[in-house]
Amino acid sequence: MHTRHLTRFRAARSTRRNPPWWQRLQMRSGAVLLTLAITAIALILVCVPLVWMYAQVADISDSISTIFSHDITRVEEHWMALPRITALRQGDEPGVCKLLAEQPLLVAVMDRNEPGRLWLRKGDHLVLKGQEPERTRYLQWIAQAAGSGRSQWTPSLAENTDPNLGPAIVLLGERWIIVKHWRLGSPQVEQALRLVLGPTPRFRAGLRRTGQEEDRRQGWGAEPNLQVDPARLTALWFAYQGTSPALEGWDVVAIPFNQERRALERQALRHVWMVFLATAGVVACLGLGLWLRRRARLRSVLDADRLASLTHSLKTPLAILKFRCDSIRLGRLDPDQTDAELIKVGEEVDQLTLVIENGLESIRGVAEAGPLGEVSTAWLSEIAQDLEPAFQAEGRPFRLELTSDSGQAARPSLRAAILTLLENALYHGKGEVLLQTVRIRRRLQIRVQDSGLGMEPHQLAALGKPFLRLRIHGKEGFEQEGQGLGLSLLLQVARKEGWGLSFASAPGEGLLATLEIKALE
Repeated sequence: MHTRHLTRFRAARSTRRNPPWWQRLQMRSGAVLLTLAITAIALILVCVPLVWMYAQVADISDSISTIFSHDITRVEEHWMALPRITALRQGDEPGVCKLLAEQPLLVAVMDRNEPGRLWLRKGDHLVLKGQEPERTRYLQWIAQAAGSGRSQWTPSLAENTDPNLGPAIVLLGERWIIVKHWRLGSPQVEQALRLVLGPTPRFRAGLRRTGQEEDRRQGWGAEPNLQVDPARLTALWFAYQGTSPALEGWDVVAIPFNQERRALERQALRHVWMVFLATAGVVACLGLGLWLRRRARLRSVLDADRLASLTHSLKTPLAILKFRCDSIRLGRLDPDQTDAELIKVGEEVDQLTLVIENGLESIRGVAEAGPLGEVSTAWLSEIAQDLEPAFQAEGRPFRLELTSDSGQAARPSLRAAILTLLENALYHGKGEVLLQTVRIRRRLQIRVQDSGLGMEPHQLAALGKPFLRLRIHGKEGFEQEGQGLGLSLLLQVARKEGWGLSFASAPGEGLLATLEIKALE
């Protein structure tokens, strides 16, 4: 026998009327729209602050570039300036010492009138003797500079045999030829920067080879030094970068001091957080509006379903009342039976009144479920007695197998559910109908089984859908009248009340419907 569970038994919850979010996401269109909405929101929350951050960083960088560019120009002018030399005989003349103090980057001097005599810097004076590799390199540069016909000549990286030491420049005057060398990390560079920038510098400066980024950080690039090693010039938010014809293959980079840089970063982050919060607020308002709209639509659908369930639940009790009234009107009963039937009619009217009141309260949202009561054997027997005349009229046997166990549920809703199952077995089934109760652990199962033709697996899978009626094989039309709403509304009530509802069937074995409610201890 094939079994299909439409709902699962769950414990009653007192504060939850709406279906859980994972049930709402079972709709394919809802899942697609939710995915698109989440993607759009994520893009807004990520992209907008990032774009704003980059714009803020660019604006701040432009402002500091305007401030730093003037001082960087002074550094370049000092680098390309040709100092004036009055006399050079011993190399330690006062004028020479003063010149070297004003030009910390000067490394070599040669008089055009005395070619081959190259003065090399040694501390605060000049000497004719020095290291042979340096002398050879400088003489080679001077020869190439003289042949170029220019007043300033910069050796390329190919000419500079040791580019890690930094750039060099050869300045050619009418009499004197000056060689300057920017040795990265040297005290001479630090002295030159402090000489040009003054006692209160506004930035730190450094050189970086064009198109390359240094991975290794040097120890000499940290504050309080003014010069910065190339590794500290990368991945900075705020920096000024420029090129100079006198620094071929090198970029001049200026960065703020750490305290000022952190203040600028905090300023940019404040702007980013403001944009982020504003964007999040807009998205939250849009999401809240969509949620409220969807909640209103779900509420309207739920109210319509509840109204349909209420009207359908009145069908069977009204049919029973009509049957009792017809029996009394036609005089089929003796006076004692007539009085008993009138009492039952009054009880049925009271029960219908209670069902209508509970249904209206549920539609208004006042009550979450019907009042809980004990589902005893006597109560189930009364429901069976009310339907016995209908089974007798159809010539169908009706049998009870009720245990002494009791359950707890909303009795008006459960009564309508049991009547729907019995009515379905009476008008759509065949043979004997059995109403049975079985206790399984903490649950009480109420079973309704007929002995009809049964259902195929695909028919069982479609059971519970609204407006579903099964055709008779080989015949036109439907076997019984109706709109197929009974089981669909029963499914909605079972979900609302937290009952378990399942159907089991196989060809030739009839249909077994099972309701699970909470069992009393």
